[in-house]
Amino acid sequence: MSSFIGFSSGIVDPLERVRTRPKALERLVDVIKEMVSRPMRVIIDHADTLQ
Repeated sequence: MSSFIGFSSGIVDPLERVRTRPKALERLVDVIKEMVSRPMRVIIDHADTLQ
Protein backbone atom coordinates (compact mmCIF):
# COMPACT_ATOMS: atom_id res chain seq x y z
CA MET A 1 0.00 0.00 0.00
CA SER A 2 1.33 3.45 -0.91
CA SER A 3 0.65 6.57 1.11
CA PHE A 4 0.74 10.11 -0.23
CA ILE A 5 1.80 12.86 2.12
CA GLY A 6 1.77 16.58 1.51
CA PHE A 7 3.98 19.31 2.94
CA SER A 8 2.59 22.83 3.19
CA SER A 9 3.50 25.72 5.49
CA GLY A 10 5.78 23.48 7.53
CA ILE A 11 3.09 20.86 8.17
CA VAL A 12 3.15 17.28 6.84
CA ASP A 13 -0.33 15.89 6.16
CA PRO A 14 -1.41 12.45 4.93
CA LEU A 15 -3.30 12.84 1.66
CA GLU A 16 -4.50 9.32 0.80
CA ARG A 17 -3.54 5.66 0.36
CA VAL A 18 -3.51 3.63 -2.86
CA ARG A 19 -3.11 -0.17 -3.04
CA THR A 20 -0.98 -0.91 -6.14
CA ARG A 21 2.11 0.83 -7.55
CA PRO A 22 0.58 1.53 -11.01
CA LYS A 23 -2.54 3.01 -9.41
CA ALA A 24 -0.39 4.98 -6.98
CA LEU A 25 1.63 6.56 -9.79
CA GLU A 26 -1.50 7.36 -11.79
CA ARG A 27 -3.20 8.89 -8.75
CA LEU A 28 -0.07 10.86 -7.86
CA VAL A 29 -0.14 12.55 -11.27
CA ASP A 30 -3.85 13.33 -10.83
CA VAL A 31 -3.31 14.81 -7.35
CA ILE A 32 -0.48 17.03 -8.58
CA LYS A 33 -2.58 18.25 -11.53
CA GLU A 34 -5.40 19.15 -9.11
CA MET A 35 -3.04 21.08 -6.81
CA VAL A 36 -1.23 23.23 -9.37
CA SER A 37 -2.40 25.52 -12.12
CA ARG A 38 0.92 26.21 -13.83
CA PRO A 39 4.03 24.24 -14.80
CA MET A 40 6.32 23.50 -11.86
CA ARG A 41 9.06 21.18 -10.69
CA VAL A 42 8.04 18.40 -8.33
CA ILE A 43 10.17 16.28 -6.00
CA ILE A 44 9.12 12.70 -5.31
CA ASP A 45 10.86 10.84 -2.49
CA HIS A 46 10.59 7.29 -1.22
CA ALA A 47 11.38 5.91 2.20
CA ASP A 48 11.16 2.36 3.50
CA THR A 49 11.86 2.95 7.19
CA LEU A 50 11.02 5.49 9.85
CA GLN A 51 14.70 5.93 10.83
